[in-house]
Amino acid sequence: MWHALRTRAIGLAVLAIGVLGSSANHALEWRAIPSVTAAAGSDSNVRLAAEATPSSSASVAAAYDVVARKPGLQFRLRPEVRALEYADDVVSDRSDVFTTFDLGLNDERQRW
Repeated sequence: MWHALRTRAIGLAVLAIGVLGSSANHALEWRAIPSVTAAAGSDSNVRLAAEATPSSSASVAAAYDVVARKPGLQFRLRPEVRALEYADDVVSDRSDVFTTFDLGLNDERQRW
């Protein structure tokens, strides 16, 4: 699973570099920001059932935000991993792995 995510992220990055770097008018400004978030929580009725079943949880998320900019163009790639673990077996734990990809294009007529 990690290999597939890494391969897709590298492929998107290579494609973006090719598209973004094709114009020699302006150099790309790159920014990379890693982040890690940890949290704990408590829910008084985690299943929203008639009989309340309280549960506490802990979560952790890690992401790496990569942004490339130049006038008229912005590219963003953000792979992220999230894990949520409950203290009891009332609710199943879960792990999520995904990548967000954004590409923004504009020209002089679209600027204010």
